[in-house]
Amino acid sequence: SIPKYAFRSCYVIESITIPRKISGIGEGAFDSLFNIKTIIIPSTVTTMDENVFRDCYMVTIYAEANSKPAGWNSLWNPRSRPVVWGYTG
Repeated sequence: SIPKYAFRSCYVIESITIPRKISGIGEGAFDSLFNIKTIIIPSTVTTMDENVFRDCYMVTIYAEANSKPAGWNSLWNPRSRPVVWGYTG
């Protein structure tokens, strides 16, 4: 799993593809990545804590899941950034 606040305030990151071996993402893991534009989340991510993308104003989230998995916190995307569900890349 990606621990909470793992990449917080890493201003140089513009794109992330989460590896398939990851099954969970901790609270605020990508908080304040002001320059991130894309993130790809594989279907292996079955748990996601709250505020994962807080203060990520430009990101579009590409999720392989067809809809929000039951194990994702209801506040995982607090800025309601766009999500492309069913992404196949």
